[in-house]
Amino acid sequence: MTRPTALLVLMMAPACVTGGAKDTVDSSDPPCERGADEPWIEVEPSEYDFSEVAVDEEWEQFVEFTVDNLGDADLHIQNIELEDPSQPFDLFSISTVLIRPEQHATFDLRFDPETEGPYATAVLIETDDSCVPSLRLEVTGQGVAE
Repeated sequence: MTRPTALLVLMMAPACVTGGAKDTVDSSDPPCERGADEPWIEVEPSEYDFSEVAVDEEWEQFVEFTVDNLGDADLHIQNIELEDPSQPFDLFSISTVLIRPEQHATFDLRFDPETEGPYATAVLIETDDSCVPSLRLEVTGQGVAE
């Protein structure tokens, strides 16, 4: 089975919500000030479209996501899940939940539609990055007849 690797690379602007509340990244928020010895998450790709995939195809479509820690402290992945698990996407465990500074971890996502039609969900990631405590990575795909 061949696993296509995503080549799409989108940078996420780290942002914090004022008032100390933790929320998902919003590019309209002001940049977050990171202190020394803090983790810094970056995920590539930040979204992915599987495009058209034949229903009940013999081999599934995979994409590998890379979670980098660009910071000076350990990054802890506290949770990773699909926003809508009823969609035909399967999330495979992240390779590690502790990412040391300047290291990375990976996880795979599979798209395996059983019926024709458009599909969409998001991968939700919660971390201890004070500027980006939660991420939402959009994933889409279209099931088509063979």
